[in-house]
Amino acid sequence: MKILNYALVIALAIPCYSLSNEKIINDKDYLDAVSILSKAQAGIEMYDYLASSGGSEQDLKLNFKNYLFFSIEAIPALQRSAKQNNPAAQYLLGVTMRTPFIPSTESAKMCELFNKSAVSGFLPAVFALGGSCPDSVDMEGINTLLESTLSSSKSYSMYYPAQAIIYKFCSRNSPASLSLPMLDQQTFEAEGYYALARSTRGTQIPQLQIKLKYYKEAIARGCEPAKALAAGVEEQINAL
Repeated sequence: MKILNYALVIALAIPCYSLSNEKIINDKDYLDAVSILSKAQAGIEMYDYLASSGGSEQDLKLNFKNYLFFSIEAIPALQRSAKQNNPAAQYLLGVTMRTPFIPSTESAKMCELFNKSAVSGFLPAVFALGGSCPDSVDMEGINTLLESTLSSSKSYSMYYPAQAIIYKFCSRNSPASLSLPMLDQQTFEAEGYYALARSTRGTQIPQLQIKLKYYKEAIARGCEPAKALAAGVEEQINAL
């Protein structure tokens, strides 16, 4: 049975308090894990840099070792936070399960973690679910999650920037990189609306208007490639 069909009702249990329009994370395990993972990210980013600039084999091994060490060190705190239904912790735990040398018994939990986070409305997890778990969810399911997440009133702005398991259409992708890019919320939303626009089918005015709306939402978030496509849809509408 596809993971998307699981009957998941997840209530966020993270106590937060407001400061102006922002929310402050009050989850020590999550914050501890993010601090540790920042060291893992630094290690793999340095590895990428050295690999492309002719770094020594010793330095490459050292930075990759640091990446592995800190990724694994963050897992216990992520697990505790994920059990409290923190969607960002569920997502990051799933991402960390992709780290080389994680036991297969643990890495097998990745898709369920992505699904829990995505159903809670955490946008990065929707992309991760579609990119890493193709046998668990179909395109219709991904589009449903994108629509519900992008239209949700939930604010997860405090969890950005976030690592991204995503092929970007609105901006350039790194051609040779092991590190996952850190993307802000606006970039994730731009990619989400762009994906919805491209998957909207139909040649009648109602479908074309929906498609155009999604392209315009992507454009408003800085997606330059959507401009020409939106113009083409407008021409189709005007011709009908």
